[in-house]
Amino acid sequence: MLYPERALRADPDIIGRSSAGRDRLWPYAISGELPLVLAHVRDGAGLALARELVKAHAWWRLHGLGADLVLWYGDSGGYRHQLHEDLMGMIATHSEARLLDRTGGVHVRAFGTIPNEDRVLMQAVARVVLFDKRGGLAEQLRRATAQAPAAAAALPATPLAASATASTRDPAPPGLLFDNGIGGFSLDGREYLIRTAPGLQPPAPGATCSPIPRSPASSRTAARPIPGAGTHWPAA
Repeated sequence: MLYPERALRADPDIIGRSSAGRDRLWPYAISGELPLVLAHVRDGAGLALARELVKAHAWWRLHGLGADLVLWYGDSGGYRHQLHEDLMGMIATHSEARLLDRTGGVHVRAFGTIPNEDRVLMQAVARVVLFDKRGGLAEQLRRATAQAPAAAAALPATPLAASATASTRDPAPPGLLFDNGIGGFSLDGREYLIRTAPGLQPPAPGATCSPIPRSPASSRTAARPIPGAGTHWPAA
């Protein structure tokens, strides 16, 4: 979610059709400031994927990564009462139940009740878009990882990348997991390896300091949430 994979995002034509502002997400209790994961559960067979994602959401939150999980259910054919009840019953047994319809929480929406413009916007904003008909969470992630090198090769070279020749670029470690063209995880998952070369640098992190008027405290928030990176301090 921090470095979105092209293979896990919505189709480019859908992203290109989105023209609405993120304020259209606010009625759904989605701020648009946190990473958004979207999954479409069309019938009861997709409950397994929804369950995996709710567990993953709890894991992300435990490790300091805030995200909105949006679960669409049913299709344009109408309201699926039993599917809604099954989803809500599954969430009710989980710790994420207290985050239903809250920013950074879990949002369950009937697909047929969402205006088309909002559907397009949610898909365009989402860092990850999953479909129950494409298999479980692990299967869809493996498929996206396999597609990532081909997608990266199809991208046009940037001026910075073009200035780094094959002779000056650090050799790419073989078989990186979730390789995004800049780096990826080692096969044992214990290290994140980044490629560097003269004129080719990784994206710089950013942070925002937020003084709160008439408040005894202010805060600092990293642009990409990292466990332990947020800080708070009392006003002088």
